[in-house]
Amino acid sequence: MENRAYKENSTVEENKEETSKRGIRLKSLVYVLLAVTVIFSCLNIYGMSNVNKKYNAVTTSVKDYSRVRDSVDNLQAGSDYLTEQVRQYVITGNTIYRDNYFYEVEVTQRRDIAVESIISEVQIGDATVENVRQALISSIELMDAEYYAMRIIAYLNNEDESNLPDEVRDVTLKPEDLSKSESELKDYAYNLVFGNEYAESKADINEKLGNAISEVKKQISSDLDNSTDNLKQTLAVQVILTIIIMVLVVVSVVILIILVIWPLSTYDENIRKGEPLKVSGSQEFKRLASTYNDMLAQSTVRKNRLKYKAEHDELTRLLNRAAFDKLCESLTDTGEDIALLMIDLDQFKHINDSYGHIKGDNALKIVADALINTFRNDDYCIRYGGDEFVVIMSDITEQSAYTISSKIRQINLALKKASEEYIALTVSVGVAFSDNGYTPELLEKADKALYHSKENGRNGYTFYSDTEMRFHAG
Repeated sequence: MENRAYKENSTVEENKEETSKRGIRLKSLVYVLLAVTVIFSCLNIYGMSNVNKKYNAVTTSVKDYSRVRDSVDNLQAGSDYLTEQVRQYVITGNTIYRDNYFYEVEVTQRRDIAVESIISEVQIGDATVENVRQALISSIELMDAEYYAMRIIAYLNNEDESNLPDEVRDVTLKPEDLSKSESELKDYAYNLVFGNEYAESKADINEKLGNAISEVKKQISSDLDNSTDNLKQTLAVQVILTIIIMVLVVVSVVILIILVIWPLSTYDENIRKGEPLKVSGSQEFKRLASTYNDMLAQSTVRKNRLKYKAEHDELTRLLNRAAFDKLCESLTDTGEDIALLMIDLDQFKHINDSYGHIKGDNALKIVADALINTFRNDDYCIRYGGDEFVVIMSDITEQSAYTISSKIRQINLALKKASEEYIALTVSVGVAFSDNGYTPELLEKADKALYHSKENGRNGYTFYSDTEMRFHAG
């Protein structure tokens, strides 16, 4: 009897090597598209080489100006980031903001890198360089006020001196500030980074950076106007080459969709459902699908093994108590006709005490085998605990009590044949019926019927009754 038990499927689908060898090689196709793209890109470069020296010079200049503009933006962003972090630290006292501040100063160094980049661009005007340099100087000057504000907050929060950055630890608070109350001192720190003087300095920095950006824009506009005529001369050739490259891109995208994206989307759906992948498409995807299918089969086997061990009693191979609880939950108030049998191995303690636990375990196995061989595949056989077993029979009513009686006699007959000379194995059984699936009362009724069987000589069974229960010898 299968006993609704997990039946391990040990067969794993073989990898189909011949299938994976057929189909388009994605790698080869990529090489072909790459070669064609490189050819037309070279033609495009050749067309660009016909642009006169002035156009090339202007193009280089525009790139330089773009880098300058990016550097100015990075300089402003770095300065604003420092302001934001020091203000957050002053408001919250959270050292994360202070650490962010010094990480920007010592590691990221956007301001310093930006200035070095700007100064290295020899083609920009002196006015731009000077504005950027002055903005950096003003930003560094602001840091003194920021260090002092951070030193105040660290002092108010009683932070460990060893944890402070060197720049903050080296700041000495003025005696007149130390004489202030805690709230006054905090307001003073707040004013250092939020006050008018600080705001004016920030505004001055932003103005200088804005002037630098304006200078860059003026130069770019002038050079672009001068290069308009040269651009018109090369436009026709570039348009043709661009169209060809666009066609190549479209072809590449279509191939990508057909050979990569569509199979991947299909695979994604299969993987989400835990289903095997279809072995199709390019050779690479066929190999991928075959490999995945093998791994999925192996994973399924491992999962089923774990599930089986979690739901089955290791000694008897019957469902365990945890599986019984889940089964009862699924059968609760379902309106099904079921019967619940509580089965107890008679004199189990005597067997253990007289013949040892090995004989006791063998006795439990014999009972379990008898249950499996007697009941239907649709019935559930469970080791409830110790020497107690439970059988739940589905689709059965009190009118079929004779069927249950016959099965119990078969069990005791099988136990009698399997018993050793000095160990006689018998079971006592209590039976209860329900027309509404499982209920807690059903288990109680079966238990009461079992108790009645044990009180009346064992080796038999009792059907639960609200009026009068009668013991039947097995």
